Amino acid sequence: MGAQGSDESRLRRLGRGDADCPPSSWCASRSESSFDRTLKAPHEVRTFVQRALCRTHARRALGPVRLAASEYSTEATLQGDGPFLVRLVCDVSTVTLTVVYASTGVLWRPEVLQPSKMSFQIIDNISRASGRQVEEHECTLWCSIPTGSTRGRRAGRYAG
Repeated sequence: MGAQGSDESRLRRLGRGDADCPPSSWCASRSESSFDRTLKAPHEVRTFVQRALCRTHARRALGPVRLAASEYSTEATLQGDGPFLVRLVCDVSTVTLTVVYASTGVLWRPEVLQPSKMSFQIIDNISRASGRQVEEHECTLWCSIPTGSTRGRRAGRYAG
């Protein structure tokens, strides 16, 4: 886990901007980490999610977020080159998971733009919104998963 040397600067460039992450006005929980492209990466990402997920608002969403993170990290491991970035942002009622990876291969092929993989269909079903932004040599996968919390007078109040 953790990229080294010149990979760090590449990850900082890849991780710039959060156009898909909602503003976090009620919860300041935000975590990100880089992971090396290895067969152990999905396991390491699940462990990161377990440790980093907002305990105040998102504890009910742990399973779905871990599933999405595992699937997205598998995609980054198989399709990407070098390390990839994983980011979690809590917005009280949702957690946004973002995975950014680079690839020297061409990412604009139709099957990459709109994958029909079962894993992406599952993520679509467990999330409020999901998507992928594909540039020539960079892909950003993201999804917004409901936490079960509501914005009430007290942060962390659960809907029920």
